[in-house]
Amino acid sequence: VPLRSAWAEEGAPAIDAAVEAAVRRVCEALTAAAAELNELDGKVGDGDCGNTMRRGAESVLEVLPKTSTQSPKKTFAAIGRALNGLGGSSGVLLSVMFTTMAGAMPEDARFTREALGPAFVEGVETLMRVGGAQPGMRTMV
Repeated sequence: VPLRSAWAEEGAPAIDAAVEAAVRRVCEALTAAAAELNELDGKVGDGDCGNTMRRGAESVLEVLPKTSTQSPKKTFAAIGRALNGLGGSSGVLLSVMFTTMAGAMPEDARFTREALGPAFVEGVETLMRVGGAQPGMRTMV
């Protein structure tokens, strides 16, 4: 299910400090792992996965303060939009995954397993369909 409406910067975003902190930790971990990810990717690809993940993390951190992190729908839509600007196939595929997740959630969804699980599955399935990847391939899944 694609995102039904475009993301727009919010005037007064409703912040959930715990969600924002978790997103920041993930982005910091990706940034810290850039060299290792590049090294691993260099064994099977072009060796730029870490750089791409670092740029993606920086893009997400840029939109985070402008995003209502109390809403998974709004959070995932903002992340999807940020990642779409990465360029390359990784940016597009991650954007597709996050915007699909946002589109799969009702407006009043909360950060619960019951809400996130099905949205995540739909996002990954869409990523696989659009990218043509399957588990076991040397690509993003």
